[in-house]
Amino acid sequence: MLPTSFLSAVLALVAVASAVPQVEIRGLRTQKRYAYVCIRNNSPQRLRNVTLFHKYSDVYKHKQDWPIAEKRGCSSPQMKVEYDTGLFTLGRDWWMLAFTADDSRTIYLTTPKNARGLFDWLDRIFPTFAIITSGTVVSLATMAHPVLSFVSGSATSIAMRIITDQIFNAETTAGYKQHILRESDAMKLMEIVINADYTVTFKSKSGISRTITTSAPSVPDEAPPEN
Repeated sequence: MLPTSFLSAVLALVAVASAVPQVEIRGLRTQKRYAYVCIRNNSPQRLRNVTLFHKYSDVYKHKQDWPIAEKRGCSSPQMKVEYDTGLFTLGRDWWMLAFTADDSRTIYLTTPKNARGLFDWLDRIFPTFAIITSGTVVSLATMAHPVLSFVSGSATSIAMRIITDQIFNAETTAGYKQHILRESDAMKLMEIVINADYTVTFKSKSGISRTITTSAPSVPDEAPPEN
């Protein structure tokens, strides 16, 4: 049997330990956080079919579409994204932005290094891309310029949905721009700015990143000659 004095000492230590507040070392524990994002359009024109992708490695992924981004405005509603912080978190935040010109005739995509394949694919599908107008299937490749201008907006919107769905469903982050969100960004607004020269700036409380865009025509400049 243990001496009474020893048991008393142990009980006293337990009592003291229980009275001391439990302190967690800040930044060690992995914590899920949220931030908000808007697209600020500082380009010379109103933009359409704006789509933003966010992937926090393979843990979280988000996609939001804005039909129109007005000049000098910040898109609404804001996009809510999730990410983790903590000493032992290994995830990274990856971003991609796609949009079209106001006339829907040019598509822009950030981070061109790995995006060329998408535009090559777009070049192949658009000459024979079919849309339904008033119940009639129309091929863009056979249209004259005035009619092409009229329908190109609808066709481009459809094509953008196909492209953005393909990007979002891919498991890779190839072609994405890295801009890491940190603890200080939690519950804050991050702005992604489309500049006058169509470069893109990522602005969060914790820092700034920059990238360029690649552009491609959404429809042929000229309809092919009839046989």
